[in-house]
Amino acid sequence: MGQSSSSDKIIDGLASSQWVLDLVQGSVVHDAVTNGLGGKNCAQEYGQCQISQRSIRKLTKFVHTINNKKK
Repeated sequence: MGQSSSSDKIIDGLASSQWVLDLVQGSVVHDAVTNGLGGKNCAQEYGQCQISQRSIRKLTKFVHTINNKKK
């Protein structure tokens, strides 16, 4: 079994969040998450994707901030 990077773990957490899934419903992001969870090779499928790990970290911080404000 392969090892997951911290970014992979973050993405898995976001992809498992019903709030995030509801937010991206019907978008290309939703399609990408669905494909990834369905076992498609994301590196092959989205090799030209312009979303960087830095962007993912920013999104993660944003979602974390929102979730903390809800409590």
